[in-house]
Amino acid sequence: MIRRNIMLTGIRFSMYGATSVLLATVWLHIEKTDARINDRISVHFFSVAFFSATSVAAIPLYLEERAVFIRERNNGLYGAGVYTIANTIVFIPYIFACALFYSSIGYWAVGLKSNVWAFCRFVSYLFLSIYAAEAQALLVATIIPDFIGALACVGFLTGFWMAFQGFLVRTASLPRFWYYWAHWIDYQTYAFNLLVRNDFESETFTCATLANGSCHCSVPSSLIAKGQCAVTGADVLQSLGIPHFSPGLYAGILLAICFVYRLAFYLVLAFRK
Repeated sequence: MIRRNIMLTGIRFSMYGATSVLLATVWLHIEKTDARINDRISVHFFSVAFFSATSVAAIPLYLEERAVFIRERNNGLYGAGVYTIANTIVFIPYIFACALFYSSIGYWAVGLKSNVWAFCRFVSYLFLSIYAAEAQALLVATIIPDFIGALACVGFLTGFWMAFQGFLVRTASLPRFWYYWAHWIDYQTYAFNLLVRNDFESETFTCATLANGSCHCSVPSSLIAKGQCAVTGADVLQSLGIPHFSPGLYAGILLAICFVYRLAFYLVLAFRK
């Protein structure tokens, strides 16, 4: 279906390339200074939010496939399990290519951590974020097999999850009702935290020196007491309320969220006639 619908997939792939150029020109060469820390963080928020929003592009492609699946299931050719496995696997190379294409242009132009392994991790974390967003979109389209209805619902969910990931409202400032459940089941939380930690960990950002010679940093610095007018990446992560975590654990949680969405997708297909 991907190869048959070149118009839809081609436009989508081109859109990611154009957005990467936009990213590169708007956030061009961010200096490693305290004044640009928030701009640097916003790159990661934008990347997660943008790909989450564009997951709606998977809906029309799926709705075309759904009509074929229903006909062929009624003819006894295959069932929901086989279709779910095939649908899960076939989109992996395409989604990964989208993440790689977007990252290859924007990552280096923006001036994120200049390390090949950091770039590879960025692509991998972004891929998991996109895959989770698309799994959510497909689940919604299975429950609501109408393009306009599914589009509206996915758009609402995308905005809903953005509110709790920790950028628009710092994690420590989230109302406890939302923090204790929505923040921790939000796939954007884990994707955003992974991207920010990957970029800021082991980095140092210089602060401004005032006219009186004192050092001014926008976040509490652990280096001023040591005579250095700068903040560390760890200081920034602490100010954001991002806990010290294992990247493998958070990536595993993202995979688990993808699995839950796919399992629910299968169950709806299997039991909804």
